[in-house]
Amino acid sequence: IYRFRQDYPGIEIELLEGGTDDIVGWIEDHVADFGLLSRRHTSALNWIQLREDPLMAILPNEPKYAQRKSYPEAAMVKQPFILSAEGTDYAIHHLLAKTKIKPDIRFTSKDDHAIVSMVANRLGISILPKLVIDDADYDFISLPLSPYFKRDLGIAYKDESALSPASKKFIQHIQAVLPPSADPPD
Repeated sequence: IYRFRQDYPGIEIELLEGGTDDIVGWIEDHVADFGLLSRRHTSALNWIQLREDPLMAILPNEPKYAQRKSYPEAAMVKQPFILSAEGTDYAIHHLLAKTKIKPDIRFTSKDDHAIVSMVANRLGISILPKLVIDDADYDFISLPLSPYFKRDLGIAYKDESALSPASKKFIQHIQAVLPPSADPPD
């Protein structure tokens, strides 16, 4: 936003923050021109793919996890589990449904930082997107899942003809400044 405002100082940006359901609703109700979100539940909207974001196992900083290179998704059933609340981001719920894993869910939260804090305080393990945990300042271990799982991040909008010229410029700007995805692990 800062860079965009440097190039276009006369354009005001209103930023709304919410979960996937909130953002999709705002776009469908014309409250927002577009949204930045994960792809799940956006089939009724147009989509611009920006990057992949790997899903990571979030584990307490304990010796039994420290030497691992990855964490098998099947091991999730043997541990107390902290789940992100439905409606916030569906990537983890989709992974659990796809793999038919039924973890021992002890807590749910809409706040990713609360989830990381609970894991760091040894209340269970979790799965979160890499972008969420990259700068988290807690004592925990993150490992890629085995097999690899990801969420697709992008821009959703209802109708290109309804986008204002400012929205179109901002979308172009986002595409130009966002770094490309890291390649998935081998």
